[in-house]
Amino acid sequence: MHMATKKQNTPPSAYRVFVSSTYTDMLSYRDAIRTAVNKADCIPYGMERFGATSVPPIETCYEELASSQIYICAIGMRYGSIDKDSKKSYTQLEYEKAKELGLPILAFLVDEDKVEFKAKDIDRGEAGVKLDQFKSEIKDSKEVTCSFFD
Repeated sequence: MHMATKKQNTPPSAYRVFVSSTYTDMLSYRDAIRTAVNKADCIPYGMERFGATSVPPIETCYEELASSQIYICAIGMRYGSIDKDSKKSYTQLEYEKAKELGLPILAFLVDEDKVEFKAKDIDRGEAGVKLDQFKSEIKDSKEVTCSFFD
């Protein structure tokens, strides 16, 4: 007797999208990104979903990146929290790890001519210099095409 194979009607699993940016200055943009990702039937992941853990924050970021299929970064006017070992921001380290993992990267830089930030949300000095270098790295990348947001 010939048994027919049952076709499973399981929907494909949703892409897991790692959302990276500084936090308090970018809350409204992170909300917009999460909304867009959800509308695309994907699951946004980012620091909002990290719980309390005894693992160092950068390791948690790397673990989340490793289980993601897409990486989105939105870069505003702050370099962000600095990892004490590398002296780089968590956002930059996440970007570098996403490249290392070969994840598709969607990079968005603020259109500085169209967006106004509060003075407290603009890094100057050493952090401002590092931010400018990081933005240049993204803009000059041969692997990533960035877009601008307002």
